[in-house]
Amino acid sequence: MVKHLTPSSYTLRNLHEVPPPNAVDWWPQTLGWHILFALIGATLLLVLLHYLRRWWHNRYRREALAALQKIRIDDPKCADKVYQLHKMVLTYLDAANGKQYGAAFLQTLNRYERGATFDHDDALGKAWLESLVNPKNPLSQDETKALIVRAKHWLRYHHNPKERVCFKN
Repeated sequence: MVKHLTPSSYTLRNLHEVPPPNAVDWWPQTLGWHILFALIGATLLLVLLHYLRRWWHNRYRREALAALQKIRIDDPKCADKVYQLHKMVLTYLDAANGKQYGAAFLQTLNRYERGATFDHDDALGKAWLESLVNPKNPLSQDETKALIVRAKHWLRYHHNPKERVCFKN
């Protein structure tokens, strides 16, 4: 705060000093602003909580995608590894899915996704299941690439029934 001194000249000696005005506070004092700030803070907290919950519920998805990235296309056991990965994810989503095999397995995969990625009538789906049972019928390089692409798509976009969606992004 500045200390004001009285003037020392003769002509200004009888003048009275005007007191300086009080400093304007930066924090608003009205109740409306407090309510608005509280609502903004609560909204930001809810949005943050939603994204943290979503991140937490999708940790299995990130782990599965990382495991899928490690699978080499030229590996003879590639189709089996993709199957095991899908089996683990389905079992995580619902323990009853662990028993699924064959066309029922592919239908279960489709049940968790809106667009049918793995169709039991599809040639790739049949060839994939056949390669799991009969090692004499392995998938070709192109079929393996298509399988990896479909698996990656399914892992990214399947529905997790454990995750409650408050609002869509």
